[in-house]
Amino acid sequence: MSGITRDPELAHLYQPTLLVSDSQRSYSSLRDAFLEHLKPGDFIEHMRVAELIDNEWESLRLRKFKSLIVAGARRQAVQNLLTVLLQNNDASEIEAFFYHQNCPAKG
Repeated sequence: MSGITRDPELAHLYQPTLLVSDSQRSYSSLRDAFLEHLKPGDFIEHMRVAELIDNEWESLRLRKFKSLIVAGARRQAVQNLLTVLLQNNDASEIEAFFYHQNCPAKG
């Protein structure tokens, strides 16, 4: 922890609540960058900086999870879409559509 947070009364403000998938090193780097840049002076400023750090960490975590959710759901979404298409259309129509999309007209 940086020198700014060696004070035991302030250090507890910067203790993260990390998930198993979170990186302590990444969190510490983020925290130290905020502290270096903002240089809080009193307890209230330390409280606000700790809140900013936690909010930014949560935002980064949610972005990561969002991309994992979208990637994980992609296959099922395509399967659902194809099921609907195949139930409602003749297979030859779908084949013609894909052929048209992948083979531009010759002219």
